[in-house]
Amino acid sequence: MFKHLLLCADGSDRSDRAIARGINLAHAVDARITFLHVIPTLDERMTVMQEAQPNSERGISHQYLSRLEELATQADVLCDTLTVESDHSFRAIVETAAQRNCDLIVMTSHGRKGIHALLPGGETHDKVLAHTDVDVLVVHPGATKK
Repeated sequence: MFKHLLLCADGSDRSDRAIARGINLAHAVDARITFLHVIPTLDERMTVMQEAQPNSERGISHQYLSRLEELATQADVLCDTLTVESDHSFRAIVETAAQRNCDLIVMTSHGRKGIHALLPGGETHDKVLAHTDVDVLVVHPGATKK
């Protein structure tokens, strides 16, 4: 069974539902967790703004991941956290899973339709599936905690 889960955390309600499922799974199979939060980098045209924001985004990420770490601890699950800056979330997820020897990636499907499916992040789970050899559990956005 699974021994090391990578839980992708973006701060959305959908992501939090997937994280709750991942923590429950890790507890059930006695696995450990790495929580990953990917901070999108800005392109070269926005260099000035990028220089002004990284510390605040890292601070917010740290607070968010600390909250997730508390949830895992309450569930008696070992975990660590990681914040990565990347233009491509899927690459950060795939690379982290490989580097950390994870055997399951848990993430949400944003369930975007129409024009919203073209926005960044809308196809991240598809790209992860296409670029990794690690098993992927995609939690449906309408899933409820059980």
